[in-house]
Amino acid sequence: MTLKVPKLRRVPFETAIIERLILGVAEGAKEDYEGWRTLLKHLKARGLHAPRLIISDACMGLVEAKHYPSARWQRCVVRFYRNVFTKVPRKNG
Repeated sequence: MTLKVPKLRRVPFETAIIERLILGVAEGAKEDYEGWRTLLKHLKARGLHAPRLIISDACMGLVEAKHYPSARWQRCVVRFYRNVFTKVPRKNG
């Protein structure tokens, strides 16, 4: 399988991006600090300038990597609610 990776480009803050782009793919045994640090370092070397916001699941390895210290981190709301709903009892009926 060949994966076409788009060239990274700067986008004005006001621009709404509706499409999803694969910025990078990495193989790893777990989503730990070292794995995320390696991927972020690779993206930076390819030209990814400091993003303003990173949205992800509750992966502490990504949060701790801090390869882009100016970027804010937000937990993905969809994953948050999925995790909550696994703990909340279902309504009977």
